Amino acid sequence: MIYRILTLFCVSLLIFSCASNQTSDDSNNNNVVSMTFETLAKGEMGNGGGSEMDISDFRVIRDEETFREVWGMINPSLGSDSGMPEIDFDEHLILSARMGQQPSSGYEIEILDVIENEETIRVPIQSTRPGRTCVTLTVITSPHHIVKIPRTDREIIFEPRTVVNECD
Repeated sequence: MIYRILTLFCVSLLIFSCASNQTSDDSNNNNVVSMTFETLAKGEMGNGGGSEMDISDFRVIRDEETFREVWGMINPSLGSDSGMPEIDFDEHLILSARMGQQPSSGYEIEILDVIENEETIRVPIQSTRPGRTCVTLTVITSPHHIVKIPRTDREIIFEPRTVVNECD
């Protein structure tokens, strides 16, 4: 009889603890929504690009001048105006994720999502690098991902993580 009561108690405890276990940072906020975003540029930029491309950074771009500067960094041989999309910065802003110069192919950076709640906007970013068994090209690359989102005054928090692509 005691065994049944203890078993029932343990199972109940397990069920209730799992039901209340929240893994999200936004567990107390039910107003979490994925924002729509549009990719403006994504790639490896394999033709060098000078010292500006050495820098790994995440940026919130709120004006045309800064956007022109970043666009020129990812398109150094074309110039800052070549192919640069027109952005209405009263309506939108730009998020830029750059991995900096890498020694070979096989590197990638991606803005996975744009998640808003009542106070902040979270931007999970995944950087991928080749594992030791991967065959890569010996070429300097500068992975980047640039997206457009609706303008906001909320704090934007970049959440980078790195994964290794094990090539088998």
